[in-house]
Amino acid sequence: MSNLQIRDSASFRILSCLVGAPLFLTWLCFADLGGYPSNDDPFYGRPAKIFADEFRYQVVRQSGELSASSAAHVFFGGLLTTVFGFSYQTLFLAVIIQLWLAGMAVTRIFRRAGCREDFSLLCAAIFLLNPLCFGHGFTFMTDGPAMAWVVFAVALFQKGVREDSDGALIAGSIAAGVAFWMRQTHILIVGFPVASLLVAAIAYGERKRVIQRLILAVIPALLSVLLFESGWIVFGDSGRVHTIFPETLNVRKLAIDAYGLTLLIGFLTLPLLPTAASTVRIQWQAGHRFSAYASAIAIAAAMVAMISTSGRAVLTSATGTFLQNAHLGPIFLSDFKNPARWGDMGGVSWPLLVWQGISVAAVVNFGLLVGSLLASIRQIHSDSNAVDSAISVGLLICACPIVVLILNVSTGVLDRYWMLLLPIVFCLIAECTGRGSAFAARLAGPVIRTVGLLLLGLIAVMSIVFVHDFLTWNQTRWTQTEQWLNDGLQAQDFDGGRDISAWYRSAEDTDTMAREGDSSGWWSGLATRALSIGPRDGWHQTAELKWFAWATGREHSILILHRDALPSGQQPEESTE
Repeated sequence: MSNLQIRDSASFRILSCLVGAPLFLTWLCFADLGGYPSNDDPFYGRPAKIFADEFRYQVVRQSGELSASSAAHVFFGGLLTTVFGFSYQTLFLAVIIQLWLAGMAVTRIFRRAGCREDFSLLCAAIFLLNPLCFGHGFTFMTDGPAMAWVVFAVALFQKGVREDSDGALIAGSIAAGVAFWMRQTHILIVGFPVASLLVAAIAYGERKRVIQRLILAVIPALLSVLLFESGWIVFGDSGRVHTIFPETLNVRKLAIDAYGLTLLIGFLTLPLLPTAASTVRIQWQAGHRFSAYASAIAIAAAMVAMISTSGRAVLTSATGTFLQNAHLGPIFLSDFKNPARWGDMGGVSWPLLVWQGISVAAVVNFGLLVGSLLASIRQIHSDSNAVDSAISVGLLICACPIVVLILNVSTGVLDRYWMLLLPIVFCLIAECTGRGSAFAARLAGPVIRTVGLLLLGLIAVMSIVFVHDFLTWNQTRWTQTEQWLNDGLQAQDFDGGRDISAWYRSAEDTDTMAREGDSSGWWSGLATRALSIGPRDGWHQTAELKWFAWATGREHSILILHRDALPSGQQPEESTE
């Protein structure tokens, strides 16, 4: 296959190394806010602490069940804590390092596809600074690191297919295997080289050593799966590699989740809007109307969904961009009436009109991306370039089962589930704007660059603001629970949120089973103290905690509640959490 050598300038190599600087600078600047578990962190942070303290791997289960193994994730975090000592700040750093390396890998993906240096750096910055990726640098969830290893796999697979590199195929398969040990769905990325090699062999006659190369791309990842399923490292749980599908097809849910995917991809790649718009315009001027029609159809379909909900189904930070439940959208704002719902952080968000504007921009960007990428794929195919066509089609084929899988799972689809798709999206953008695109050189005008950089700046500011607010809010919660412990209360005596309850319960029981006499679902049924963003039935307020949010420019409150007195011998009611 093609092996066009592209030389990088010295300044590009330096800037590629600095693309992750905003993550490290934010980590340093917000160090005084500390680091604390959030969301599912306790199920990964506790094993990392045990690894650092005792140098052994201990599975921490959620109420006795293991939903996913995170052995590789715990290893990388634990390795850093053995050097610097255990703290969540150190765990955050372990995640940030992996994301930084992934950002550098993104620059290689774009350069290998033939993209300009400035465009490659822009896309790497978009990848790292979008709220979904940036925010996960300040949790110890598996989502960020697992996605980083998928980026490594995609970059290596791209090199292996494009440059006939057996070593790159093997290394990519190993990277996919590591990602699998963080999030099991990510093994699907192996479909990229398999599909690309088969397309090249069947459609373009590139049959040279195809069987051998397929084996090299698959075997290391397959061995990782077999080792995982053997139970030698993670044992005591059956059916670990599986996804639960609904018994009946829910068309409404599929439509909602598909609309959510539209919003996410459009928002997370928003700085590419001027590039996509320019591509569609150039195609229209050249008499190729297909891209414009495809864009119009995609935009219209998404706008119908938004209009049908009176503009309520939009992106929002109200339940947290990577905040408490790592959930961005789509969110139906009418659902935010439950004061016990921790995710909304007590109303820290922007007005609905702002999020509607952001969502409309995301929809338009998604539609323009669809049109421009389809036009590029058509042009690549018409040029009969085997390697470019094979890689582009291979990416699309690989994306299909991922989309079908996540759209059909019976659990609620969170934005972070889609992080597996982001490396594929960015690689597809690279392949469609690189050497295979005749109009790529016209996409680097000063106006397009300026608008793209302005949008990138807005996205970066949004990411930093919400990270600050999340860390401040989390510090406020944890400081109060630590004070309760200093006052002599036990962990079972207070409810600071599900993640706080999980952290303390995991120290008592690594299976995190319910305590005796506690019938609640989140280890808080025996609590007599609680933190909440609003009043609860059966509880009375005794004080409130204040914290300042950058997003709103004002103080917000967390209520300190005491459970009302109960008749003698009566057990506390189940927590509303």
